[in-house]
Amino acid sequence: MCGKPRRARPVDGVYTRNRRTWASLACEYDQRAMASDMQELPSEGWRTYFDRLSRELGAVDATVEVEGSDLGAQVEAERLVLTGISYDDRDDVLAISLAEPGDLRDGIEHMVQQPRRIAVDGTEAALPTTIEAEDADGQITRVELHAVPELPEQ
Repeated sequence: MCGKPRRARPVDGVYTRNRRTWASLACEYDQRAMASDMQELPSEGWRTYFDRLSRELGAVDATVEVEGSDLGAQVEAERLVLTGISYDDRDDVLAISLAEPGDLRDGIEHMVQQPRRIAVDGTEAALPTTIEAEDADGQITRVELHAVPELPEQ
């Protein structure tokens, strides 16, 4: 995140309110670029999309980051195996299942309760590398997908 806006400071004895730094401009550009690469999914298609995605994923590592106004940005899981991701329309919950490499039985499950927005990068033809889900409280869960390198043939 870019951080909070700074208070006006005097420049040559004059206070300026709209003076921006290169860092703040670069941050705003990055946020706009990220937002423009993401495609919001229509809510009526969430279940179908994640059912299809779970079937097509294969071996993928995932990093789950949760960002909210009350806790900032926190990494909940880093480079764990994504064992499944699904949307349950009856309970209105997005479930992200992860496990340690080599031990797929025991794992963690991150739930996004009552998502109001889900967006992915990429197109329908390609698997996404990022999934963002915003819940009813405005908390954002970001899932970064990382392809697991294949072993060379012998």
